[in-house]
Amino acid sequence: ADVRGLAKCIDCTVGSYAEDLGQIQCKKCAAGYFLPIEKATSALQCRMCDKGTRSAEGAGLCILCPPGQYGDKEALPECILCPAGTFNAEAGASSPDFCLDCAIGYHNEFPGKSLCLPCPEGEYGNLT
Repeated sequence: ADVRGLAKCIDCTVGSYAEDLGQIQCKKCAAGYFLPIEKATSALQCRMCDKGTRSAEGAGLCILCPPGQYGDKEALPECILCPAGTFNAEAGASSPDFCLDCAIGYHNEFPGKSLCLPCPEGEYGNLT
């Protein structure tokens, strides 16, 4: 195998940084943080995701919590599911207050839903 030296060093991509000279790979920002620039040189450049957003490790940006979920703290790696019996139709919710109770005649058996379903024929729901 003919192995040659590197002619040019490779830039760290968004979401990663290289703090020291001679690093052999870039380090990723932690989940819940993001780094939107290339060639970053410090973990201090990683920024916390805002409430209502989340990010995986090595993210270049944060993404909104999807409908049915919320993020009530900064720097969340995952959003929190609205409980069963509630729904949230909006992306980017920043509090459990966005999880609304299903209306009378509607239900939601599972957590993390964006809408409630009508009670089927032969059944009813009288709680809000």
